[in-house]
Amino acid sequence: MVAHPDDAELLAYGTLRRYRELGATVTVLCLTRGINDVSVIDAARGARLTERERIDEAQAAWDGAGVEVTCLGLPDGALHPDRELISLVESDLIARECTTLITHSPHGRQRSPGPPRPRRGHHQ
Repeated sequence: MVAHPDDAELLAYGTLRRYRELGATVTVLCLTRGINDVSVIDAARGARLTERERIDEAQAAWDGAGVEVTCLGLPDGALHPDRELISLVESDLIARECTTLITHSPHGRQRSPGPPRPRRGHHQ
């Protein structure tokens, strides 16, 4: 489950491909269509994304992998972790009989934290 199309590819492409190779059913659930994700330069030139464009791009990234991309179509840039959003997501996950969920960090970090740091007083 990710906020925008292409987030799953950036965050967990290899992991999701491996799950699929091991026989799992893998669905990328995008909460929004990500239509606000146009570079500042492109936006200044008047570039806009269509409702379907980002989802189609994400699905193309998974072509041949047996991974489905689907979207709840919530407003891009306006997600709030309230009861309504949680209920909507829970309902979708239950309907899909989801057993493993991979998603964004709850701390908003979208990159690897890097190698573990030695603890104080611990010598290598």
